[in-house]
Amino acid sequence: MYKIGDTVKIIDNNNGSVNKIGDIGKISSKPNNNGSYRVTVVGRDKSSNWTQPSDMVLVNSEPNYEIY
Repeated sequence: MYKIGDTVKIIDNNNGSVNKIGDIGKISSKPNNNGSYRVTVVGRDKSSNWTQPSDMVLVNSEPNYEIY
Protein backbone atom coordinates (compact mmCIF):
# COMPACT_ATOMS: atom_id res chain seq x y z
CA MET A 1 0.00 0.00 0.00
CA TYR A 2 2.65 2.53 1.08
CA LYS A 3 6.31 2.61 0.14
CA ILE A 4 9.44 4.00 1.77
CA GLY A 5 9.66 7.73 1.08
CA ASP A 6 5.89 8.32 0.78
CA THR A 7 4.66 11.46 2.55
CA VAL A 8 1.68 10.76 4.80
CA LYS A 9 -0.60 12.66 7.19
CA ILE A 10 -1.57 11.09 10.51
CA ILE A 11 -5.38 11.07 10.79
CA ASP A 12 -5.81 8.83 13.85
CA ASN A 13 -3.66 7.19 16.52
CA ASN A 14 -4.94 3.80 17.66
CA ASN A 15 -1.63 2.22 18.68
CA GLY A 16 0.10 4.72 20.98
CA SER A 17 2.47 6.20 18.40
CA VAL A 18 4.41 9.33 19.42
CA ASN A 19 3.13 10.90 16.21
CA LYS A 20 0.08 13.10 16.70
CA ILE A 21 -3.05 13.55 14.60
CA GLY A 22 -2.29 16.15 11.93
CA ASP A 23 1.45 15.38 11.77
CA ILE A 24 2.96 14.99 8.31
CA GLY A 25 5.89 12.64 7.93
CA LYS A 26 7.63 10.15 5.68
CA ILE A 27 7.42 6.38 5.62
CA SER A 28 10.90 5.27 6.67
CA SER A 29 10.60 1.47 6.77
CA LYS A 30 8.71 -1.47 5.43
CA PRO A 31 5.74 -2.58 7.55
CA ASN A 32 6.46 -4.55 10.71
CA ASN A 33 4.82 -7.88 11.61
CA ASN A 34 1.67 -6.05 12.74
CA GLY A 35 1.39 -4.21 9.41
CA SER A 36 2.32 -0.82 10.86
CA TYR A 37 4.77 1.52 9.13
CA ARG A 38 7.46 3.64 10.75
CA VAL A 39 6.56 7.29 10.06
CA THR A 40 9.34 9.79 10.70
CA VAL A 41 8.09 13.28 11.61
CA VAL A 42 10.52 16.18 12.06
CA GLY A 43 10.64 17.14 15.74
CA ARG A 44 9.15 13.86 17.02
CA ASP A 45 10.94 10.97 18.71
CA LYS A 46 12.41 8.41 16.32
CA SER A 47 11.16 5.50 18.43
CA SER A 48 7.58 4.41 19.06
CA ASN A 49 6.56 6.04 15.81
CA TRP A 50 4.82 3.10 14.13
CA THR A 51 1.49 3.93 12.47
CA GLN A 52 -1.24 1.64 11.19
CA PRO A 53 -2.25 2.09 7.54
CA SER A 54 -5.80 3.01 8.61
CA ASP A 55 -4.38 5.86 10.74
CA MET A 56 -2.74 7.74 7.86
CA VAL A 57 -3.40 9.03 4.35
CA LEU A 58 -1.04 9.64 1.47
CA VAL A 59 -0.19 13.31 0.88
CA ASN A 60 0.40 14.41 -2.69
CA SER A 61 3.93 15.80 -2.61
CA GLU A 62 3.98 16.58 -6.33
CA PRO A 63 3.01 20.08 -7.49
CA ASN A 64 -0.60 20.25 -8.65
CA TYR A 65 -0.61 21.98 -12.03
CA GLU A 66 -3.72 22.49 -14.10
CA ILE A 67 -3.24 22.03 -17.82
CA TYR A 68 -5.36 24.15 -20.14
